[in-house]
Amino acid sequence: DTNINDFVKTIKDNYTSFWKHQIKNSSKLSFYSTFKKHYNLEEYLNIIKDPNQRRLFSKFRISNHRLEIEFGRYSDVPRQERLCKYCDKLAVEDEFHFSFECEKYQNLRNNSRNILNNYFQMSITDELKRKLLSDLMSLNDPVITGLFSEHISKCFYIRDNSP
Repeated sequence: DTNINDFVKTIKDNYTSFWKHQIKNSSKLSFYSTFKKHYNLEEYLNIIKDPNQRRLFSKFRISNHRLEIEFGRYSDVPRQERLCKYCDKLAVEDEFHFSFECEKYQNLRNNSRNILNNYFQMSITDELKRKLLSDLMSLNDPVITGLFSEHISKCFYIRDNSP
């Protein structure tokens, strides 16, 4: 019985090491690697009840979306030139810009519920806001996770239905 447990533990440890190495060395998973530190089932999968919202949030977390930061990879556009086409900020359209900065979704941020609005309106540096986004992606708070995933879904809806 102990031998089997040791064997299973060794297999899990080996896979976890492999998984961490893959995330650390993947350019596609650069956003994901900022918040995903442990190999475990994510709480948001239980927190977000709406399957479409959960799917969009999952895709957002692993950069499986059509934001320029990801879409430009397929056209060999240099990273710094993958600019947002939906606002005038001349910013790379990455997950941070999409959720915190883009003018196209400013009304959504301004009209978001109180708790989430506090996150968006914080007067802190971009570096701290990026850290805040990483924290939001791995929070186990059902209220904030639900509100933020709803915000991401609404942003994608607006983006997908824009000319």
